[in-house]
Amino acid sequence: MKIVYLLKSFAAKGGEERVMADKMNYLAEHGHEITLITSEQGQHELVFPLHHSINHVDLDTRFFTITNLPLLKKLHSLHLMRKIYIRRLTAILNELCPDIMTSTIIPLKNIRLTTRACKATGIPLILESHLAFKATIKQNDFSKKSAKWYLAKFYDIWNLRPLRHCSQLVALTKGDADNWRRYCKNVIVIPNPVTHIPDQIDDVEKIPSRIIAVGRLHAQKGFDLLIEAFSLIASKIPNWYIDIYGQGIDRDLLRDLIDKKGLIGRVNLKGVSNSIYDEYKKSQFLVLSSRYEGFGLVLIEAMSCGIPCAAFRCEYGPEDIISDGSDGLLIKDGDIKELARKILWLATHSQDCAKMGSEARKKALLFNMDAIMKRWIELFNAQYYHHYPHND
Repeated sequence: MKIVYLLKSFAAKGGEERVMADKMNYLAEHGHEITLITSEQGQHELVFPLHHSINHVDLDTRFFTITNLPLLKKLHSLHLMRKIYIRRLTAILNELCPDIMTSTIIPLKNIRLTTRACKATGIPLILESHLAFKATIKQNDFSKKSAKWYLAKFYDIWNLRPLRHCSQLVALTKGDADNWRRYCKNVIVIPNPVTHIPDQIDDVEKIPSRIIAVGRLHAQKGFDLLIEAFSLIASKIPNWYIDIYGQGIDRDLLRDLIDKKGLIGRVNLKGVSNSIYDEYKKSQFLVLSSRYEGFGLVLIEAMSCGIPCAAFRCEYGPEDIISDGSDGLLIKDGDIKELARKILWLATHSQDCAKMGSEARKKALLFNMDAIMKRWIELFNAQYYHHYPHND
């Protein structure tokens, strides 16, 4: 099958890019003809290696270059670039004649342009949502009922309307799928796959009293909430500490909060690790304190290494992954005191923690690459034979 993946860019080293690379490579390795189209890649190198058979084409429609132009010139340039986007994408699709095109929801404002190109070429479009719905729409950036909120609401409605024209929308979680169904009838759930599930989990020695957290140093990930929670019980478990892996714009804010709470040496900002699975294996358990998630792949990665996770019941992801009390612990969303109690419980119940870790590894196996990609291939086949019934 000939499949086109359309992305804004493939230059930033993030979780979404890693998952998309893994899926494209898997399909290419299994005989499918894959083309990656980007709209704003420019001269940047592809951030993750792709199978040698995968072709890459860039539309060179870098909308960000017009951001700081004067208003009238900006509007004129935007109009021209949108026309160029549609024309170039349509031309490439006509040349490639793919069976299916799949694209991410982001940027939402480009969905209208993408659906127009697909309509012109007759190519079925599958959209993927990798970010929670609440983080996708603009109205959540402003105070409710304010003038900016109303403007953002109309902007969101305008951008969401074209979702009706996609063949299928794929969400990562049940909760997020319910949100998208308000704008698109054809919504299903396919979670992200775990790229790597270690064959062994005892090849690296665990470090006593070590907790791990992983993610961008950004307000979304709620590391400030984790630091607050740990400060409430740190004196009760004096040998325990937290290593946070990741980088981001909130590094200085988090460092100041660690200092303010007297937790220097107890909460450590470790930066990026090139062997994060080894860091999981060395740890006793992981804490995910996010305010919201698109999915929470870090949970499955940690669970595949045989350690349990404690996570807020945030929108969305943790409740689709963790069975509370069996392979991990779920905490009321944003409840810092309960998070502190659950961390304390895990730190002082080593046997229960180990049992949860064993169950966690079993759960992670359900998200292996073969199992998840089988569902994607079934979806592609179903869409292909629905759209091209004469080939059935």
